[in-house]
Amino acid sequence: MTSLYTENSEKWKSLASVDYFTQFIKAWIPFNAWYKSYYTTLDTDRKAIDWLKTNSNKFRNKLISLLKDQGNDGISFRSRIAELHVESG
Repeated sequence: MTSLYTENSEKWKSLASVDYFTQFIKAWIPFNAWYKSYYTTLDTDRKAIDWLKTNSNKFRNKLISLLKDQGNDGISFRSRIAELHVESG
């Protein structure tokens, strides 16, 4: 006789995994709203991303600060970026 607990283990395992697509969308929507309100002349996502990557701005400055930070915030941020890299592999 199989146990109800082991019978459903695969279902529970799949429910426990992180849905990165949904998490990305939840982060992208406010980011998109932010840059569209501050940089109204950037009419496509590609133009906005390219501009934000190469010019000083609030978002880029914060990311660079976290990447260079040797304290707990920086360590935590870099660790999470590493985890995302592993998940995308």
